Amino acid sequence: ARACHDADITFIPMVVEAHGGGWGSESLRAFAVLARRSAEAQGEDAAVLADRMAQRHSVSLHRENARAILHRLQQQRPGATVARLIAATAVGAAAAPV
Repeated sequence: ARACHDADITFIPMVVEAHGGGWGSESLRAFAVLARRSAEAQGEDAAVLADRMAQRHSVSLHRENARAILHRLQQQRPGATVARLIAATAVGAAAAPV
């Protein structure tokens, strides 16, 4: 906390609904602030950057949920089918830009 404070970094915890709940107003405000600052530095449109951030976080959330489910299935029923699904998810995650 002290290192963040000294570097003028504000930590904003966000709760994310994992099953289609979308982003809350606080999350959208945080994306907007980050996008505005990034847009100023990069010369891009802030709205486009905010949408891109939300999409990246959404894809990451879904990927990690899938990975957690597959991991749980593997623990319950060890077998080649689940192992192949986990491997396919890992390959897809590596190929997909985040």
